[in-house]
Formats: sequence, C-alpha cells, structure tokens
Amino acid sequence: MVNKKFTASKTGPDPATIVSCVKFEFRYNSSEIPPIRLAAARTASTRIYYNRIRKRDSSANGLTTETRGSFNSNQYVKIPIANTWQNIGVSGDTTGNFNNNTFDEYYITYPGDTNMYRVTFLARNAGNSNVNYTMVCEKF
Repeated sequence: MVNKKFTASKTGPDPATIVSCVKFEFRYNSSEIPPIRLAAARTASTRIYYNRIRKRDSSANGLTTETRGSFNSNQYVKIPIANTWQNIGVSGDTTGNFNNNTFDEYYITYPGDTNMYRVTFLARNAGNSNVNYTMVCEKF
C-alpha cells in the first residue's frame, strides 16, 4: 500500500502544485477539479476508469454517485498521447463540478494494472478567504 497526502491552506487553488500518485498525477485547479494526467507519457491515448462517491456539505445531506445514479457506472477519462491534464468527473456529470466543502472519493484503475487507487479530495472554506486543501492517494 502506498499513501501520499497533500495539505495546504491558501486563498485559491495552485495548479503548479502537483501530487504524484504512482501512475498518476493530480492537482487542484479552479472549480473543475481534480485534473488528472499520467506520471509517465505513453505512446497511445489511455482510458482511465473510475467510480466516484461524493459527499456534499451539510446543506444537502447524503451521498451522490456518478452519472446515472449507479456506483457501477464505469466512467472513464481519456488521457491523450500529449498527456495533457484532463478533468475527471466533469463530462456528463449530473451532480455538477467539484465545489468547496464537497468531499470526493475516486476509485481508479489503470489498464493492465492489478492495483486499485483511491484518491480523495476535500477543499474546505476556512474563513478570511482561505481554503484548506487536502488530497490523499492510496494504492491497494
């Protein structure tokens, strides 16, 4: 198991802060987060499959899942050969983009890899225009 944790308190997301997670890299970047890219470039585009669980702030108690209301919806994000940042969980997302005070938990698999990755994101309003950012990556 590999664990990696990033925490920071800032006035906004810093796209220059990149968190590596074995085969992937993540960062906080605007309200459409988290973007993902591969840690190493590939010679072909790659589909990264994921499922997401979202916990919203107290104004909307409860859990929501990815598109179609099914945890087993087999969502994916396609990383192009150029290995540019791609938003994960935005396209076709009926629950909206990631916002502060929302907890997202992603279960990610990489093609041909026997490991599973769990990445969690939380950006919590801390007052005085500050936001506490937390990102945790685990490999199983």
